[in-house]
Amino acid sequence: MMKKIIFAIALLFCMLGLHAHTTWESDSMPKTRDIYLEIGGPSIMGGVTYEQRFNNHTRWGWRAGFGFGYSENNGFLTLNGSTRAWTLPLGVNYMIGSRRNALELDLGVSVGLYNGHNDYWQQETIDEATYNKIKDDPHASYVVNTTIDGETVYAALKSYSNSQNAFGYFFFGGIGYRHVSKQGFLFRTGLTPTFNFGDSHAVSVAWTDSYPKVGLTGYLSFGWAF
Repeated sequence: MMKKIIFAIALLFCMLGLHAHTTWESDSMPKTRDIYLEIGGPSIMGGVTYEQRFNNHTRWGWRAGFGFGYSENNGFLTLNGSTRAWTLPLGVNYMIGSRRNALELDLGVSVGLYNGHNDYWQQETIDEATYNKIKDDPHASYVVNTTIDGETVYAALKSYSNSQNAFGYFFFGGIGYRHVSKQGFLFRTGLTPTFNFGDSHAVSVAWTDSYPKVGLTGYLSFGWAF
């Protein structure tokens, strides 16, 4: 099955490549700049991207944008855990096909600031006097354990918060379909492979266990060409 998929992709590349030389230059589409909203892909959850050809006659272009991501996680003794990301996806791309309908290939890196926030419980052993003094504290839950010899032990579970900022990155590729109407409406959709090298600043989303760590997401974009 995988061999058939690879063969189909290779055949599509060849067909579009043969068609490219007669359509890219002759297509009366002077628009070389784009701005679009991207959902998924290197923008993670969503973002805005500006894109431009290197000149009026090349299939090569570059992109730069702003993206945002958010995720939550909960676990044992964890009240809440979340990560927020503010990213700058930067890359180059190449078009195969015409200016209006093309196969788009991307390669780039997304760098950004990641904020991790956790609320968690921490158990503290206290004496009876302390228990009686702070038992009405709305931020503490108290448990009472009885030992084998019958002695009562008081313990408090208190909630704490921890927040940390860190630089993060991941590399991305892209393969997808791109359409630009005569009026300038832009539509993009496709797949975004992502990878990193597993170092302390690498961002992981659905990675494999081997190195480089690889993931795969999709993207959808709407915008305007001018």
